[in-house]
Amino acid sequence: MNNSFLHEVVSSLSNPNWEELCFIVPNKRSALHLTQAIISQLDSPTIAPEIIDIDSFIHNLSRLDAPPKMEQLFALYNSYCQVVGSEERDDFVTFLGWGDTLLADLDAIDRNLLHRKEVFSLLAGMQEIKAWGLEDNAFVQRYLSFWKGLPKMYDLFSSALLQKGYGTTGMLCREAVRNLEVFLEAQPNTTFIICGFNALTESESTLFQSILAQNRGKIYWDADTYFLQNPQEQSGHYLNSYKNWPYYDNQPFLGSHNTFLNQKEIEVIETAGRIAQAKQVGSILKELSMTNHGWERVAVVLPDESLLNPVLHALPPEVNKLNITMGQPLQQQPIAVVVETLFDLQMNQTKKGFYYKSILQILTHESIRTYCLKNELEDPKQFAQSIISGNQRFWTTNQLKKTSLFKDLDFLFSSWNNPIEAVQSICTVLQLLLTTAEPEDSRQLESIHLFLTLFHQLDLQLRMHSFIKQISELRALYKAQVGTHKLSYSGEPLEGLQIMGMLETRLLDFDTVILTQANEGILPAKAIDDSWIPYDMKKQFGLPTRDEKNAIFSYHFYRLMYRAKKVYILYDGQGNGLGGGEISRFVRQWATRLPENHSMRFFNQSVTFNTVTRQRLEIPKIPSLLKRLQEMAQKGLSPTALSNYIADPIRFYNNDVLRISENKELEESIAHHTLGTVIHNTLEELYTPYVAKQLTIQNIEKMQDILKQTLQKHFEDELGKSSHKKGKNLLLFTAAAHSIKRVLESDKKDILAGSTIELLGLEEYRKVTRTYAGLEHPITFHGIIDRIDRKDGVLRILDYKTGQTSSKELRPSEVSDCLSDSVYGKSFQVLFYSMLWAEDDPSSPFYAGVISVKNMSSGIMFLGFGAGRTKRTELQKEDLERFEKELEKLAIEIYTPDIDFTETV
Repeated sequence: MNNSFLHEVVSSLSNPNWEELCFIVPNKRSALHLTQAIISQLDSPTIAPEIIDIDSFIHNLSRLDAPPKMEQLFALYNSYCQVVGSEERDDFVTFLGWGDTLLADLDAIDRNLLHRKEVFSLLAGMQEIKAWGLEDNAFVQRYLSFWKGLPKMYDLFSSALLQKGYGTTGMLCREAVRNLEVFLEAQPNTTFIICGFNALTESESTLFQSILAQNRGKIYWDADTYFLQNPQEQSGHYLNSYKNWPYYDNQPFLGSHNTFLNQKEIEVIETAGRIAQAKQVGSILKELSMTNHGWERVAVVLPDESLLNPVLHALPPEVNKLNITMGQPLQQQPIAVVVETLFDLQMNQTKKGFYYKSILQILTHESIRTYCLKNELEDPKQFAQSIISGNQRFWTTNQLKKTSLFKDLDFLFSSWNNPIEAVQSICTVLQLLLTTAEPEDSRQLESIHLFLTLFHQLDLQLRMHSFIKQISELRALYKAQVGTHKLSYSGEPLEGLQIMGMLETRLLDFDTVILTQANEGILPAKAIDDSWIPYDMKKQFGLPTRDEKNAIFSYHFYRLMYRAKKVYILYDGQGNGLGGGEISRFVRQWATRLPENHSMRFFNQSVTFNTVTRQRLEIPKIPSLLKRLQEMAQKGLSPTALSNYIADPIRFYNNDVLRISENKELEESIAHHTLGTVIHNTLEELYTPYVAKQLTIQNIEKMQDILKQTLQKHFEDELGKSSHKKGKNLLLFTAAAHSIKRVLESDKKDILAGSTIELLGLEEYRKVTRTYAGLEHPITFHGIIDRIDRKDGVLRILDYKTGQTSSKELRPSEVSDCLSDSVYGKSFQVLFYSMLWAEDDPSSPFYAGVISVKNMSSGIMFLGFGAGRTKRTELQKEDLERFEKELEKLAIEIYTPDIDFTETV
């Protein structure tokens, strides 16, 4: 791009001796583009100039190395421990919560060349004023002593780093300023060209002004006069302040231009969420592919890296070359789940053993299953299913050793007695998984290697710093560092579509810019004043506050637009999430003061809905299906299966014909269907001794005495020993006991009122077989009737229901409703049971109904036909005859080959 800032800088140099030039730029990426700009100006080979980013320049001047942040925090904690007594100091994990903030403040003090003693004294004095009148409070005194000890803490900290040849970035800046004169004397012929800076720290400003004052170089600002001359624009805040340097008393302000006012087309597009925004990026790129002749002149800018994956998935196939300057967070890689689960497995271990969820998560992870597959071991998923079916929540090491899988996967369950053993164990797991990783899966290989590197670093840190003694402290240390590691993409930085973060656009210019996430809270970023230095004090000492940070964001935003011809700005119009719904203030400012040559249009994202009407699913009765239906006819159709058919033939096909069931899960708290089984079994055991007898008050009272004991037995049969003693299960156990007690009290109330109840049967299995005209084979119907009794000589067919039951479900207008409307499913079931019982005992009249264990206040809910005054609950033999006729129609429909199973909509 020949009109770029870097080309303009290179073009402005008259007859340069390239060998004696040293270019200083903000970052390494811009150094590469500057090299290309220089090459484009050369007519013949020459010795290239030195191009160095500002961090490397300061590093060379200071002759110190900046260690990783965690090493700096270790050194700071050691100095903290030397100043604060053992009884008063925080442990390292607590220190990590505030140490990072303190380190950043110390670094800012050094970067801006402030007098440390003055700053520390003022901070301590401010804390003393806040504590006025609380001098007797021990906690306050401890707090004040920390602030008074801060100068000593810093001295110990800086000395410890300097002894190793280390320093914080701020310390490197101080040393660089001290060493500049010696450095310049050692390079008397070098001319420095400083390019494209904006917000300088005091140390950077001092370095640059010293170079300029000695006439050893030039400085070029990428500054547009539109913003420099407009005091309302934050973008020019820093650049206008640099005009006051003494250097500019007799020197021109190089680099200023008027490119922002050139013709531009801007489209501001409101999208509905992050994914929709990514898809919009894909649509824009597809449209650009029709006219675009070089993707390297197109940039997709992501202020928030979390949008990277959605954007990559939305790229059209026309984008044939790509360069991504961001990386994938290591903690979001699949292998990170293995590491986290290993921590969970050990840290959640109790005297009872390992928690089942952690065991399941580690065994069913794809990497572990691949390891087993390639080593021809048993599939861990089979063992995971046995854990679920056994409903055992905790597994001891001894229990695991008895399984066939343990001898091959014992490395997953080795004991962690201390942090060093934990790190070694995790490294062993990672090395084994590395041996079976797919060679073509570079992402997995790279992530495992990065995790191994991280844990080798942790191992070294643990051996150097003995105060990390707990596994929980190791995990905190791991989490503090894993976030700094990323998987980098490989690509050619000068070719293809450029996908980058906001800061990576410095000094780079593009014809087409697609800026995403232009929302308040992201652009500019939400102001989080994570500092111990108050706002007013920062203003006094010239430290950057939220105001200066907003000015920096403003500069980066508008600088990106200087030379762009086509700009797409996307923002999330939804109100949820950070900045959701509110467009960035920078866009509004631009629109409010829109230059004459700029065309800005606002759009809502166009979404095309595919309104395809879904056809009802139809399953034809092919020979294999008819054979399966015949098997079911021989074995017997249950009322549940027939209820499924009445509700939806496809449900009947899936659940009963194909026998597809939901995945079973281990029940930590008893599920509703399991609780129903427990209540049914408890009622059966309580009433069984009195079958074929007339119930008495003494019988009821005896059942009440053993109720909880019997319920506990069946509860533990389903969930294990002592499963009813705590948590949600205790509440459900108490509720179940109360419900069963009310069933007993209902019978007791009837007996006290003078009624007689003869118990005829409990959980009675019955079946009948019918032959229908037009069907080639007979059909068997079967079911289990919960309770049959005679009250005052009248037969009652009763079904226990532990779920919610409404009386409306037992009020059909006529018998045919029970077999045509799924609303009356419970009515169908009690009529079905009545038919089964009537095969051997055709009593008439009789009653059929539901004992709603959950709602015994309503008494027994009896099936009744009709409505209002015509409603009757006393059933006759003729009702069963009508039911049988309707059942015959239903059976013929199910078994007729020409009638497909058709979905109910």
